[in-house]
Amino acid sequence: MIKENFITQISAMQAYYGKNIKSEIVALYWNSLKDISDELFNSMVSYIMENFIPSSQVPFPLIAHFKGAAGLSGESRVQSAITTIKQAVERFGAYKSVDFGDPALHAVINRFGGWPEICSWGNKGEWKFQEKNFLNAYKCALESNENAGPVSGLFEIDNNGKDDRLWSDRQKQFAIGNSKPRQMEWRGADFSNRIENKTEPQKQIDSINSLIENIGTEK
Repeated sequence: MIKENFITQISAMQAYYGKNIKSEIVALYWNSLKDISDELFNSMVSYIMENFIPSSQVPFPLIAHFKGAAGLSGESRVQSAITTIKQAVERFGAYKSVDFGDPALHAVINRFGGWPEICSWGNKGEWKFQEKNFLNAYKCALESNENAGPVSGLFEIDNNGKDDRLWSDRQKQFAIGNSKPRQMEWRGADFSNRIENKTEPQKQIDSINSLIENIGTEK
Protein backbone atom coordinates (compact mmCIF):
# COMPACT_ATOMS: atom_id res chain seq x y z
CA MET A 1 0.00 0.00 0.00
CA ILE A 2 1.16 3.55 -0.70
CA LYS A 3 1.72 5.29 2.63
CA GLU A 4 0.00 8.48 1.48
CA ASN A 5 -3.19 6.55 0.78
CA PHE A 6 -3.08 4.97 4.24
CA ILE A 7 -2.61 8.36 5.89
CA THR A 8 -5.43 9.93 3.87
CA GLN A 9 -7.88 7.14 4.70
CA ILE A 10 -7.00 6.94 8.41
CA SER A 11 -7.21 10.74 8.72
CA ALA A 12 -10.65 10.68 7.10
CA MET A 13 -11.78 7.96 9.51
CA GLN A 14 -10.52 9.96 12.48
CA ALA A 15 -12.58 12.94 11.33
CA TYR A 16 -15.61 10.74 10.60
CA TYR A 17 -15.57 9.10 14.03
CA GLY A 18 -14.42 12.25 15.86
CA LYS A 19 -11.50 10.38 17.37
CA ASN A 20 -7.84 11.32 17.09
CA ILE A 21 -5.41 8.44 17.65
CA LYS A 22 -1.96 8.59 19.17
CA SER A 23 0.82 8.40 16.58
CA GLU A 24 2.30 5.22 18.08
CA ILE A 25 -1.09 3.49 17.76
CA VAL A 26 -1.43 4.60 14.15
CA ALA A 27 2.03 3.12 13.56
CA LEU A 28 0.70 -0.25 14.77
CA TYR A 29 -2.13 -0.03 12.26
CA TRP A 30 0.35 0.79 9.49
CA ASN A 31 2.70 -2.08 10.35
CA SER A 32 -0.19 -4.56 10.39
CA LEU A 33 -1.95 -3.35 7.24
CA LYS A 34 0.79 -1.94 4.98
CA ASP A 35 1.08 -5.06 2.79
CA ILE A 36 -2.57 -4.83 1.73
CA SER A 37 -3.14 -3.30 -1.70
CA ASP A 38 -4.52 0.25 -1.97
CA GLU A 39 -7.65 -1.01 -3.72
CA LEU A 40 -8.43 -3.58 -1.04
CA PHE A 41 -7.66 -1.16 1.80
CA ASN A 42 -10.00 1.46 0.32
CA SER A 43 -12.74 -1.16 0.09
CA MET A 44 -12.11 -2.16 3.69
CA VAL A 45 -12.42 1.45 4.84
CA SER A 46 -15.68 1.90 2.94
CA TYR A 47 -17.10 -1.30 4.43
CA ILE A 48 -16.07 -0.34 7.97
CA MET A 49 -17.50 3.18 7.71
CA GLU A 50 -20.80 1.72 6.54
CA ASN A 51 -21.00 -1.00 9.18
CA PHE A 52 -18.90 -0.15 12.25
CA ILE A 53 -20.86 1.49 15.06
CA PRO A 54 -18.57 3.14 17.64
CA SER A 55 -19.11 2.74 21.36
CA SER A 56 -17.61 4.25 24.49
CA GLN A 57 -15.42 1.14 24.85
CA VAL A 58 -14.43 0.96 21.15
CA PRO A 59 -14.73 4.46 19.65
CA PHE A 60 -12.55 3.67 16.62
CA PRO A 61 -12.26 0.49 14.51
CA LEU A 62 -9.59 -1.93 15.70
CA ILE A 63 -7.07 -3.73 13.49
CA ALA A 64 -9.30 -6.81 13.79
CA HIS A 65 -12.15 -4.86 12.20
CA PHE A 66 -9.95 -4.02 9.21
CA LYS A 67 -8.78 -7.59 8.76
CA GLY A 68 -12.28 -8.92 9.20
CA ALA A 69 -13.49 -6.54 6.48
CA ALA A 70 -10.85 -7.96 4.14
CA GLY A 71 -11.60 -11.58 4.93
CA LEU A 72 -8.35 -11.91 6.90
CA SER A 73 -9.84 -13.37 10.05
CA GLY A 74 -12.45 -15.82 11.27
CA GLU A 75 -14.34 -18.24 9.06
CA SER A 76 -13.78 -16.15 5.93
CA ARG A 77 -10.01 -16.51 6.30
CA VAL A 78 -10.24 -20.28 6.72
CA GLN A 79 -12.40 -20.70 3.65
CA SER A 80 -10.17 -18.35 1.67
CA ALA A 81 -7.14 -20.47 2.60
CA ILE A 82 -8.71 -23.60 1.11
CA THR A 83 -9.55 -21.79 -2.11
CA THR A 84 -6.00 -20.41 -2.28
CA ILE A 85 -4.43 -23.85 -1.80
CA LYS A 86 -6.47 -25.28 -4.67
CA GLN A 87 -5.46 -22.34 -6.88
CA ALA A 88 -1.79 -22.84 -5.96
CA VAL A 89 -2.01 -26.51 -6.90
CA GLU A 90 -3.25 -25.51 -10.35
CA ARG A 91 -0.70 -22.72 -10.70
CA PHE A 92 2.48 -24.30 -9.34
CA GLY A 93 1.93 -28.05 -9.03
CA ALA A 94 3.75 -30.44 -6.73
CA TYR A 95 7.28 -29.79 -7.98
CA LYS A 96 7.58 -26.15 -6.97
CA SER A 97 7.90 -24.99 -3.36
CA VAL A 98 5.27 -22.46 -2.29
CA ASP A 99 5.17 -19.58 0.19
CA PHE A 100 1.62 -18.72 1.27
CA GLY A 101 2.82 -15.95 3.58
CA ASP A 102 1.09 -17.75 6.45
CA PRO A 103 3.20 -19.79 8.91
CA ALA A 104 0.10 -21.45 10.40
CA LEU A 105 -1.07 -22.62 7.00
CA HIS A 106 2.41 -23.97 6.21
CA ALA A 107 2.39 -25.92 9.47
CA VAL A 108 -0.97 -27.54 8.69
CA ILE A 109 0.07 -28.46 5.15
CA ASN A 110 3.14 -30.21 6.55
CA ARG A 111 1.02 -31.97 9.15
CA PHE A 112 -1.16 -33.43 6.40
CA GLY A 113 1.82 -34.89 4.56
CA GLY A 114 3.43 -31.89 2.90
CA TRP A 115 2.83 -29.95 -0.27
CA PRO A 116 3.18 -32.83 -2.80
CA GLU A 117 0.61 -34.83 -0.81
CA ILE A 118 -1.84 -31.92 -0.75
CA CYS A 119 -1.36 -31.52 -4.51
CA SER A 120 -2.46 -35.12 -5.01
CA TRP A 121 -5.75 -34.71 -3.14
CA GLY A 122 -7.58 -33.43 -6.19
CA ASN A 123 -6.60 -36.43 -8.31
CA LYS A 124 -7.50 -38.91 -5.56
CA GLY A 125 -10.73 -37.19 -4.55
CA GLU A 126 -9.33 -36.66 -1.06
CA TRP A 127 -10.53 -33.08 -0.62
CA LYS A 128 -14.12 -34.11 0.07
CA PHE A 129 -12.90 -36.37 2.91
CA GLN A 130 -10.09 -34.18 4.25
CA GLU A 131 -11.41 -30.63 3.88
CA LYS A 132 -13.30 -30.51 7.19
CA ASN A 133 -10.31 -31.92 9.08
CA PHE A 134 -7.98 -29.49 7.34
CA LEU A 135 -10.25 -26.54 8.19
CA ASN A 136 -10.37 -27.50 11.88
CA ALA A 137 -6.60 -28.02 11.99
CA TYR A 138 -6.02 -24.61 10.41
CA LYS A 139 -8.32 -22.90 12.92
CA CYS A 140 -6.37 -24.49 15.77
CA ALA A 141 -3.04 -23.55 14.17
CA LEU A 142 -4.12 -19.91 13.92
CA GLU A 143 -5.29 -19.83 17.52
CA SER A 144 -2.05 -21.39 18.80
CA ASN A 145 0.21 -19.34 16.50
CA GLU A 146 1.85 -22.37 14.90
CA ASN A 147 4.82 -21.46 12.75
CA ALA A 148 6.49 -23.12 9.78
CA GLY A 149 8.37 -21.92 6.73
CA PRO A 150 7.28 -22.20 3.07
CA VAL A 151 6.20 -25.68 2.00
CA SER A 152 8.65 -27.73 -0.06
CA GLY A 153 7.90 -29.04 -3.53
CA LEU A 154 9.30 -32.24 -5.03
CA PHE A 155 12.20 -30.48 -6.70
CA GLU A 156 13.47 -29.05 -3.40
CA ILE A 157 12.80 -32.32 -1.55
CA ASP A 158 14.65 -34.41 -4.14
CA ASN A 159 17.69 -32.13 -4.06
CA ASN A 160 17.96 -31.80 -0.29
CA GLY A 161 21.13 -33.46 0.94
CA LYS A 162 22.57 -34.07 -2.52
CA ASP A 163 26.24 -33.34 -3.05
CA ASP A 164 26.35 -30.41 -5.49
CA ARG A 165 30.14 -30.22 -5.71
CA LEU A 166 30.10 -32.05 -9.05
CA TRP A 167 27.37 -29.84 -10.47
CA SER A 168 28.12 -27.23 -13.11
CA ASP A 169 27.38 -23.58 -12.40
CA ARG A 170 24.39 -23.84 -14.72
CA GLN A 171 23.05 -26.84 -12.82
CA LYS A 172 23.47 -25.01 -9.51
CA GLN A 173 21.64 -21.94 -10.80
CA PHE A 174 18.86 -24.14 -12.16
CA ALA A 175 18.53 -25.91 -8.82
CA ILE A 176 18.46 -22.65 -6.88
CA GLY A 177 15.89 -21.12 -9.20
CA ASN A 178 13.56 -24.10 -9.05
CA SER A 179 13.90 -24.59 -5.29
CA LYS A 180 13.06 -20.98 -4.45
CA PRO A 181 9.50 -20.84 -3.06
CA ARG A 182 6.90 -19.18 -5.27
CA GLN A 183 4.88 -16.59 -3.39
CA MET A 184 1.14 -17.13 -3.51
CA GLU A 185 -0.74 -13.86 -3.08
CA TRP A 186 -4.04 -14.01 -1.20
CA ARG A 187 -5.85 -12.05 1.46
CA GLY A 188 -4.18 -13.93 4.31
CA ALA A 189 -0.63 -13.55 3.01
CA ASP A 190 1.96 -11.53 4.90
CA PHE A 191 5.38 -11.39 3.26
CA SER A 192 6.64 -8.46 5.35
CA ASN A 193 9.17 -10.66 7.18
CA ARG A 194 10.79 -11.91 3.95
CA ILE A 195 14.23 -10.34 3.51
CA GLU A 196 13.98 -10.44 -0.27
CA ASN A 197 10.68 -8.58 -0.10
CA LYS A 198 12.07 -5.65 1.88
CA THR A 199 13.16 -3.27 -0.84
CA GLU A 200 12.79 0.07 0.91
CA PRO A 201 15.86 1.50 2.65
CA GLN A 202 15.72 2.51 6.29
CA LYS A 203 15.50 6.20 5.47
CA GLN A 204 12.20 5.58 3.68
CA ILE A 205 10.90 3.69 6.71
CA ASP A 206 11.93 6.64 8.91
CA SER A 207 10.08 8.93 6.51
CA ILE A 208 6.93 6.82 6.87
CA ASN A 209 7.16 7.03 10.65
CA SER A 210 7.56 10.78 10.42
CA LEU A 211 4.43 11.07 8.27
CA ILE A 212 2.46 8.86 10.62
CA GLU A 213 3.38 11.01 13.60
CA ASN A 214 1.72 13.98 11.93
CA ILE A 215 -1.68 12.29 11.65
CA GLY A 216 -2.89 13.34 15.07
CA THR A 217 -2.45 12.99 18.81
CA GLU A 218 -4.83 11.92 21.57
CA LYS A 219 -6.73 14.80 23.12
